[in-house]
Amino acid sequence: MSPKGAGRPGAGGSIGGASSYDRIQGWYNPRANNVTSHKDCRVLGRFLADPDERECRMPLNKERRRHLHGIIERNRCDVTHITERKGRPFTLVCTKTTASYERACKTFERDKRNLSRLVGIEEGLG
Repeated sequence: MSPKGAGRPGAGGSIGGASSYDRIQGWYNPRANNVTSHKDCRVLGRFLADPDERECRMPLNKERRRHLHGIIERNRCDVTHITERKGRPFTLVCTKTTASYERACKTFERDKRNLSRLVGIEEGLG
């Protein structure tokens, strides 16, 4: 059983890579809809919503990169973002992670253990 809202299983094949990312089929970021209507934000939103894309590369000037850095941070999007300093303009490279999924799994397992303890206590009282 997986935590509610942590991902969307079963919507496609396994996503490439050798990390826990592989365990999440049809991964999608629920925060994908939180980005603005700004042109670059729409590109970011489509990337976040696409379960088959793991990396997005956007050649952008400094202000546009800064804007997207802010959007990613404020919305706590599950992506790492770095600036690749080759050529002009520099490229913002966003790579999806499973950080919120992993946190939700840990919370779910902790809650399951706590519920089991409560049931044990209740049975001891009854």
